[in-house]
Amino acid sequence: ESKRALVNFEKKDIAYRQIPERKGIPNRALDKRKPQRVDNVYNDPDYFEIIPNTRSELAIPLILGEIPIGVLSVQSDQLGHFTDEHERLLAMLAKHITAAIINTFVIQVAENFKNTRLIEELQKSTANKDELIRNLAHELKTPLTHIITFLEHLVNRSDSISNKEREFARIAYQEMWRYVRLV
Repeated sequence: ESKRALVNFEKKDIAYRQIPERKGIPNRALDKRKPQRVDNVYNDPDYFEIIPNTRSELAIPLILGEIPIGVLSVQSDQLGHFTDEHERLLAMLAKHITAAIINTFVIQVAENFKNTRLIEELQKSTANKDELIRNLAHELKTPLTHIITFLEHLVNRSDSISNKEREFARIAYQEMWRYVRLV
């Protein structure tokens, strides 16, 4: 006869509580690096209540090589609920969960690295742009200075141009100074 389990919970059923250091069956699973199956949590000195009405618990450590990275912990409101088969299945699931966590971590590290490289490239590009603008400004100032000097001569000292030409030279002179201030 096959048995089926239906897990049904709502967001309000998920408990988030800080477990005191060195307390809790999940912490023991991490410390010992092996599954901890407890048929009656109230007889276990390490038990720390997170989910009310818990009677039995199975905690499977998530381990990468020798490094513990988390725990898969399941609880039941029935005494002695978990079997060897549960432990075996959850141990297999724990390996997949560990792989998924590590893959996610690697992807995040790669994204951070990529973003860091992008930021470095943007900073380098900005520095190059700033240097180009400084060089262009320097290169433009010299011819602008010559043009301003010539226009100033036309406006103030030249008798060989008409008043209309002098007015045009005065406007051009003012515009050249505006460009110099921009550069």
